[in-house]
Amino acid sequence: MPRYSIFKPIGLSCVVLLLVSGCARYPRAEDEQSSADTVFSSVSFLAGDVGGSWGALCEDEVLAGLIAQGLSSNYSLRAAWHRLEQSGYALRSTRSSRYPQLTLQGAGGQQRQLLRDGGTASGDIWSASAALSYELDVWQRLSASVAGAGYRFEATAMEYEAMAVSMAAAISDAWLDVQAGVATVELLQQQLVSAGSALHAVERRFQEGLGALLDVYQQRELVAGLRSLVPGAEASVAISRERLALLLGRDPEALDVEPNGMLPNPVALTRDVDWLEHVHVRPDVRAAWLRLQAADQEVIFAARARFPLFRLSAQAVTREESAGDLLDEISGDALLQVTLPLLDGGRLRAEADRISAAAAERLESYRETELQALREIREALVLDAAQAETVARLREELDAARRTLELSRERYRNGLVEYLNVLAAQQRVQVLERGLLRAARQRLAYQVQFARATAGVRD
Repeated sequence: MPRYSIFKPIGLSCVVLLLVSGCARYPRAEDEQSSADTVFSSVSFLAGDVGGSWGALCEDEVLAGLIAQGLSSNYSLRAAWHRLEQSGYALRSTRSSRYPQLTLQGAGGQQRQLLRDGGTASGDIWSASAALSYELDVWQRLSASVAGAGYRFEATAMEYEAMAVSMAAAISDAWLDVQAGVATVELLQQQLVSAGSALHAVERRFQEGLGALLDVYQQRELVAGLRSLVPGAEASVAISRERLALLLGRDPEALDVEPNGMLPNPVALTRDVDWLEHVHVRPDVRAAWLRLQAADQEVIFAARARFPLFRLSAQAVTREESAGDLLDEISGDALLQVTLPLLDGGRLRAEADRISAAAAERLESYRETELQALREIREALVLDAAQAETVARLREELDAARRTLELSRERYRNGLVEYLNVLAAQQRVQVLERGLLRAARQRLAYQVQFARATAGVRD
């Protein structure tokens, strides 16, 4: 046999296989790869986009910087990125089914044979084989599998983006808690100074015989009550700093920002927008839609799994006693295999029905996610409007209480009212000042809630 002549049928089979695979209808690998690269590229710029939009919401550059740090350093978010990488590799693995599969195998060793006369014969044995196979995607079954994997990958990317939005909201809340805590401590210190000055005045009046000892004790009680609030407020600041540091993936001692106790001014939220048209910008809604599309492709794949399977295969095998003679004689074959499931006890039909039910579940989940997103936006708008009204009314009440305090002090100095009136007015002013601070912080919490519900989009 002329050397290499056996390669002609094998080579012809390979040419036919490659021609058929080239004529198969499916998107080009370059297009699929560019689609995945586009998703990765859009996610890679997420830190800047989310951080910028969130900073604009509260007009706080420090907050924008903290969010940028958190989006690059938070451990949970980095773990989510690795999940996205896993999804990308799963997509690449699924795509590999669209290409011919070539397997090479070689072996060498000794062979021992038992003869009829009881003796043995031994010798070297060498073998090599090459197997090439390719599934013809006649029913576009593999196309559905690849498309489903692509949708799942993009859904994972959207879930990563949704987690980044939630992380930005958590960082915003933690930073605002730190700022509000510092502001509370400063307010308590100011109230202590004011109450201490009033105590000195009451004690002086008592020493001059113009006041009663009960007035002194009541004022001292008020001062002691204020001092008792300071440790809890300071502990709240420390806890908020710990939470902020955890979200930033850093040690609390290594935080390079110092709160100044100044809460950012709230912004006017857009209210005259049909948010139903904008709700689909939310990454969790987009992820739910992509999961639904992936489920539809799984339904197609399961339905076509009951169709005949066509596979081209080619194989070349050689076996010799010497490694140098392996190419002297090679046998090969090329086959078109057809596999058709006939009797399986209803397994394939049941699997197709199960996947169809799962797709129906995805549809209901998507609709619920869409409505939930719309509810969260509208709820945040309602709460923000109500809280803005509450803050305005508290300011009016505080102004009136301060005027009441000044008038009660003047009348007390003139001996027209008891000190109990002054004491009650002091307590009311202090309570309203702390209440106004909490109300202002709560309104910012609602604005953070709105920013999270709209994924940082203001209009």
